[in-house]
Amino acid sequence: SVPCLRKSTGSILSIETHLSSYDHNVDLFPPPHACSSRTPGNRIVYLYTKKVGKAPKSACGICPGRLRGIRAVRPQVLMRLSKTKKHVSRAYGGSMCAKCVRDRIKRAFLIEEQKIVVKVLKAQAQSQKLK
Repeated sequence: SVPCLRKSTGSILSIETHLSSYDHNVDLFPPPHACSSRTPGNRIVYLYTKKVGKAPKSACGICPGRLRGIRAVRPQVLMRLSKTKKHVSRAYGGSMCAKCVRDRIKRAFLIEEQKIVVKVLKAQAQSQKLK
């Protein structure tokens, strides 16, 4: 078989031949997204590769990386996947990373604590006025 000079990262989409109606050698070199290969019938064909998918980013917009635990595939393939492969089983799984969820929970807890402290201080001030 003819070796592929380009490193293929996607899976093989289809095997096709492109014949040119013009009298020149355009078809001797595969396009950038294809690789030439020899078939059992001794024909040289192009193997077209699919585009490589990317995992989604975090919804917070702060974290630079991609979400872990989610398949990095193209949107049409993502539609066919089961729900367990599209999200992580925790709060905000599949949309926010674990670090951002942890920070959000801590922030909400501290805000609630602050509200309770304000209530207690108001109650103490009321009791001081009555005495």
